[in-house]
Amino acid sequence: MEGGPEVVLGRYELYSYALRDPDTISRVHVRFVSKGGKLYVRDDGSTNGTYIDGQDIRGKGEVELPPGKEVLLVNPKAPVVKLVAESA
Repeated sequence: MEGGPEVVLGRYELYSYALRDPDTISRVHVRFVSKGGKLYVRDDGSTNGTYIDGQDIRGKGEVELPPGKEVLLVNPKAPVVKLVAESA
């Protein structure tokens, strides 16, 4: 991803934040990047998915994450991680 600073979530220890949930979080699960004052999220082919307001974003490339939207990792009904975008 080109642009600003990038944050990667996954269980692989070399990434920005390693999550210890080997059964649900993929090695490289999701990337967040800031570009042009906006925040974008991309699922990197995770097995169990990344959801923005309940919509699966796997295979959709970079998806804008407006303030107030939720990002759920794994399952929208029982997420392992829940993040909410805030305005800067």
